[in-house]
Amino acid sequence: MKLLSATVDAKKEIDSLNVVYTFFESAAGFYPKVKEILPFTSVEHRRERKAHRITSEDYLFTPNAEEILNELLPTAIQTQLFQCFNDAAVSEQIARMRAMKAATDNAEQMIRGLSQQFNRVRQTNITSAMLDIIGGVEAVK
Repeated sequence: MKLLSATVDAKKEIDSLNVVYTFFESAAGFYPKVKEILPFTSVEHRRERKAHRITSEDYLFTPNAEEILNELLPTAIQTQLFQCFNDAAVSEQIARMRAMKAATDNAEQMIRGLSQQFNRVRQTNITSAMLDIIGGVEAVK
């Protein structure tokens, strides 16, 4: 994860929190993504969107709603950040695996080429030595 940005208002409260990280889609694809962690969508906003489906929302909270929010909000933020860290870590490991695979393939190709070159030179030396021996045998006859 490379960037965490937050905007702070005059009361020194966080208005928004954005995270820029590498989103892991698959082993073949990962890309940079900006995720807005805060603000959460307000309850009023959700009520307006779902007004045509829900006529009333009377809930009884135990413990009270404020205590639940105080407990759940940090956990929700931590969970989202943890997911961002996981995606970034997996993306990094996949990138390393790809780089190592490319390096291994290149090394194997280089070894094949150098082995062929070595074998040609060795074969040339053997052939040259055999010709010298045959030439010596012919000279002795």
